[in-house]
Amino acid sequence: MDLSRDKVVSEVVARLSRSQGPVKVEGTWGSFARLLTSHISRTLHRPVLHLCAHIDDADRAFDDLKTFGAERVELLPAWEGEEELADATDETRAQRLRIVSLLSDSEGGGLKNLVIAAPVQALCQPIPKPSALRASALQVTRSQTVDPEAVIEWLVQNNFERVDAVDLPGQFARRGGIIDIYAPLARITAGADGASVDESQAVRVEFFGDTVESIREINLDTQRSTQEIQDIRIIAAASGAVVEQRELFTNILPE
Repeated sequence: MDLSRDKVVSEVVARLSRSQGPVKVEGTWGSFARLLTSHISRTLHRPVLHLCAHIDDADRAFDDLKTFGAERVELLPAWEGEEELADATDETRAQRLRIVSLLSDSEGGGLKNLVIAAPVQALCQPIPKPSALRASALQVTRSQTVDPEAVIEWLVQNNFERVDAVDLPGQFARRGGIIDIYAPLARITAGADGASVDESQAVRVEFFGDTVESIREINLDTQRSTQEIQDIRIIAAASGAVVEQRELFTNILPE
């Protein structure tokens, strides 16, 4: 469905493009609001927060926005009850931290065509301040000098589970000078172009004494290391554990 031919939709887009304050649109029955959001995102190339009244509505909106052609869609989830204790295996926490990291580390242009679907409950639940996220992260770089015991201590403090072989996010394993980490959320720099991405990733860090000899991705099916990584920044699950390190999600949104 091509909304660009609709006069009312064209007027909505025109008003938003002039940034002359809020534009109220009524009568968006069914999935039309999601279709309109996708159209606005593609037309104006600006980030959009698509707010829903209920948690289940946000899940459906996430699927619909992708179906209707939104280029980049993220879901800001909410805890259905009280927030659980900081746990590296908590998928809701990892996803919320991913959105915070995305917004705090991206320049204005890096957020073009981004649509975030969120239930109102997710906006009422505090998130870590971006400064707390950066300060508490574990940064490991190839050729860096770091005590392997310090890495293990950080993982334990952030409630990573120690196992014989990693197969789930939030786990780590150690064999001599090798530490395998399955990070629920990490910023990875790999390849000659130095491109960084936020994602869940299993990595193998090999030490020679106190020197990081190599960092490689792990193939979970074979448990063998594969592509080499320049550096990795693992986000701490316990970020924002104290009140002073927390704020509402709306406070970190770009203007």
